[in-house]
Amino acid sequence: MMVHRSADTVSQSAAAVAATKLWFERVVIGLSLCPWARPVHERRAVRFTHARHGPGDADGLVSTIWHEISLLASLGSHETTVVVAPRAWPDDFVAFYEFVQDAEDLLRANQLHEQYQLVAFHPRFVFGGEESEDASNFVNRSPHPSVHILRQADVTAAIDSYPRDTLDVPTINQRQCRRLGSKHLRGLVDQAQRDAEEEVVATQMRSVESGGARARDARMVATPSPRPRASANALVTLESV
Repeated sequence: MMVHRSADTVSQSAAAVAATKLWFERVVIGLSLCPWARPVHERRAVRFTHARHGPGDADGLVSTIWHEISLLASLGSHETTVVVAPRAWPDDFVAFYEFVQDAEDLLRANQLHEQYQLVAFHPRFVFGGEESEDASNFVNRSPHPSVHILRQADVTAAIDSYPRDTLDVPTINQRQCRRLGSKHLRGLVDQAQRDAEEEVVATQMRSVESGGARARDARMVATPSPRPRASANALVTLESV
């Protein structure tokens, strides 16, 4: 059965978050681009959340980031947060990166820079000094613009526990990505998006079918079964006996 996807059937926000989670699992963890990501993920301590704000509402996106920082400070259910913002300059990495830098400046202004740090992910991410076509940029190329909120204490603890020199990690990642190539890595990112959209559609269809089944069950319970009535022929037969 072919499922036709459209804006009416696919929840874009749910698909964006699901795609980012799949990318995190398949690329960041799957390719060991971040040696500290797997333990946190296995503890289910990574929170993925959606932000609806676009370029015209930078203040709203800042408010969302601040809200997530407050949750990190007050809740023990997760250790780090990825804010997925698909409408935040998806085609303009420079503008998005400048926004994240401005948000980091606000952390400093509020004396929070020693407690938290922000990391930018973007579909068109480019590291300083690299060409846009360089495959190493896929270390930070996500399906959608995203801001990763980290607690400095967790970062320090992870670095201190790492058995090798952490300065080697960027070089290892660069070699890994260049060996795999941009085409392969782009395919992984795109596949995460496709799989997420299909899963969202499937989930919505299951929800509709389940809702329909519950409605039918409710009608069956609410509507009494009619009493069987004898036919005219049956009455004639009884009377003649």
